[in-house]
Amino acid sequence: LVVSGVAAPATIGRGQPFNVTVSVRNNGGTAANNVSPTPSPLTVNATGGAQVTLTQAPAAQAIAAGATATFTFGYVETGTSRQAPWPPYPTELELARP
Repeated sequence: LVVSGVAAPATIGRGQPFNVTVSVRNNGGTAANNVSPTPSPLTVNATGGAQVTLTQAPAAQAIAAGATATFTFGYVETGTSRQAPWPPYPTELELARP
């Protein structure tokens, strides 16, 4: 399993809801069951009064051999600053395969 992409807005305004989508590809020869990104929710490094609150967490999925699944996290910016530093970097993501 590899993280094949992370999509998030470049900037986030105060009070703005937003989504972060993580794409995971199964490069193995068999299906991977019960796959979910960890940590969940994703780690957010906010500074200067910026904060985010999780509003939606994705469910675990089965990913067939050679297939890609997407996991969407919903957030809202709840801090006191005008912009939250985003996106999280792919190196902060680790996938758990039970």
